[in-house]
Order: sequence, then structure tokens, then C-alpha cells
Amino acid sequence: MVTAINLLKKYWWLIVLITIAGLFTILKPKYSSFSRSETRFAVADTNSVTRIEIYGGKNSINLSKTEKGWLVNESGKARREQVFLLLTVLSRINATAPIPISVADSVMTEMEANGNVVTVFSGRKKMVQFTIYFTELLNIRTVGWIDGANTAYKLSAPMVGRDLIEFFSSDLLYWTDTRTKMANFSSLFAVEVEVPSNPEKSFRIDLQNPEKPSLIALYYSHSSVGYDTVNMTRFLSGIEAMSFDEAPINISTEKAGEIHFSEPDFIFTFYNKNSEPIKFSFIPIPVEEYVDEMGRTVQFDLNRMYLSSSINSKLFEIKFLDFATVLKDITYFKPKFQKE
Repeated sequence: MVTAINLLKKYWWLIVLITIAGLFTILKPKYSSFSRSETRFAVADTNSVTRIEIYGGKNSINLSKTEKGWLVNESGKARREQVFLLLTVLSRINATAPIPISVADSVMTEMEANGNVVTVFSGRKKMVQFTIYFTELLNIRTVGWIDGANTAYKLSAPMVGRDLIEFFSSDLLYWTDTRTKMANFSSLFAVEVEVPSNPEKSFRIDLQNPEKPSLIALYYSHSSVGYDTVNMTRFLSGIEAMSFDEAPINISTEKAGEIHFSEPDFIFTFYNKNSEPIKFSFIPIPVEEYVDEMGRTVQFDLNRMYLSSSINSKLFEIKFLDFATVLKDITYFKPKFQKE
């Protein structure tokens, strides 16, 4: 006679499988029964986005796409890089998991009071709307909630190394383009570039005939009869595009004085038809000396520089890459000279 114990010994593996399947069936609805509408945060086609509204209580931001580029609050020019990053995040954002039940009520209450409401439009059509918030509870960090959803979700975006909340700021300064053009190219008749550490590499470009600029070696008073025209075109395009963020750095008066009296790497002088010449000095930022992978001794920051202007005594911090096309000496043009 077959006993229950014998059956258990013979079919124990089947019982285990049935138990696991039962548990899976019970638990699965908790994580998969939410409708897609509750987790649809991403925008599939960011090229069709024409307006983004970010409401953060006292502050509200309206980013609108126009023929001249993106505007912030329908007036000021928006920072292109910030808008680009926001659109990138919107295309990648996804819900990874619902927030734990143990903190759901408190997080939702905080979100309602302090979260930023984000609305994305294509023309008059609302593409997506959600509330986004940052919490340190249980190390959840950025969470999002779509109106009508049962709960909020932890948010992430592939290949984005920062907390997502940073890209949805309601701070006007974060979005406003404060960059200032350095040269009025249409009225420019000459550009002078001094290289204090190598005066013989200093030069001047005369633009009386814009179609055929003249290259002059300042140290030798030599005029060039030939130069690399491709590099000249690149350089002048770089001059026309030169701009900097007009937010001054916060340093002491004593430190600023030290920087002003240190030797610049380059000094640019712009000669305009209807105004006084304007000088800009590009000053290296000292760092603790080290040896790079090529065995070279490095004493200055390779990515950043200070910028000073003859217009005022303020100092600004710039990125080297933003000016890489113009921080050149005369050898860049591969000139052929004759004495004047």
C-alpha cells in the first residue's frame, strides 16, 4: 500500500516546483499589474517637443522652442546645453520600481508639497505630465509620479551619471544663457594675439579686406604673403563665436589681485570701427604639480582658465575646450613671410 510518506519521498521535487509557482503567482501582481500609463515618463520623439513647463511652487519655468532656438519664460535665451541634457533625459527616463510601501505615504506627501511638476508639449498636445522629487529615504533618491497613478516610482536613465532631479530645475538662473559675445565681428577690423611667454609667436590679423585677411608677425614686423587658408577660416570663425559665461567667480580681492598680475598665456585685443580696443587675457590656473601619463610635468589646470577683460576688473572661469579653436600662436597658420 502506497503511503503519503512514500508519495512525498517520490514526488518531493514536484511539490517544490508547485510551491514556487504558487508563490510567483501570488507575488507577481504586486510588481507587474500596474498599467503602462502609470510608468510612462519618457518622451519617445524629443524632436517634436515644442514646450516644457516646470512648476516648482514659487518658481515656474517655461522653455519654448522657436526659430531662433530655445527661450526661457518667452524672453531670455535658454542655455542650449541644459535644454539638450533635459531632452536627453526625457528620452531615456524610466520607472525601475515602485517606492516601498513603508515610506510611500510620507514620500507622496512630500512630493505633493515640494515636488516639481513637469509638463511636455508638442504644439498644443500634452505629451506627458509628471511630478518629480528627490528623497534620501531608504536611498531612493529621484522619484516620479504620474497624476492618477497608485504610487510613485523610483526613476533612472541609462548613461546618466547624476541624480535626475538636477535636470528638472525650476531655478531661472540654471536655464538662462548668461554668455556674452566677446567681439562684434561685423565691425572688427583687426585682431591682435600676444603670447607673453613666446613674443615671437605673437601676431595680428588685419580685416580691412575681409575676403583676404593679412597676417602680421608682431615681433618681427613681418607681413605674411601666404598662410594656411583653411586654418585662417577656422580661426576667424572661432573669433566670431567667442563668448563666455558672465557669472564672475567668488574669490577674495587679494586672490583676484594675484591672478590679475600673473602672466597670461594669451592676450587678445579686438579693434572695432566704432569703439575703443577691448583686451581679454587668458590666465592659467595653477594646480599641484604632477607628472602625466606621458611623463610631462603639469603645473596648470588643463581644462580650465581664468579670463579677465579690460572692460572691468571682474574675473571669470572658462573651459579651455570652448576656446580651443582660437588659443593659437602664429605657427598655426603655417605662414610664409616677407619683410615689410
